[in-house]
Amino acid sequence: MAKPSPETWTHILSLMAAIVVSDEKVREDEIYSFIKNARYMARELNQDAALSDEWMRSWFDTKRDEIANAIASGGADRFIIDNIMALEPFAPKQFLLNCLISIAASDAEIHYKEADLVNLAAAYWDLSPIKGGSI
Repeated sequence: MAKPSPETWTHILSLMAAIVVSDEKVREDEIYSFIKNARYMARELNQDAALSDEWMRSWFDTKRDEIANAIASGGADRFIIDNIMALEPFAPKQFLLNCLISIAASDAEIHYKEADLVNLAAAYWDLSPIKGGSI
């Protein structure tokens, strides 16, 4: 598989960040999970040296409000679908979905908004959905 372009990384990280900000309560453990799962994705795509933890944290901090606003304004489905469609040729969809689930579960509760976003991606990619609630 070809290494993802910077644009592809933007879509991957945007989906991951959307899970973090979706319930309007951004916790450090969720940000840590965002970074950890982005590292897993980078390793899966043989790009783990290209993206540092500091770079990913900076990316999140820079994009956080923009993504939160896109989701809060009633455009969550559109935001997720647009990013999913941009990743259509992207191969490891199950791996990415697992990363989204890991981020959603990082605070020991999958909020219904997190579950909705994960399940939208799962449905689009014809993968198994998850349930919200305490884990």
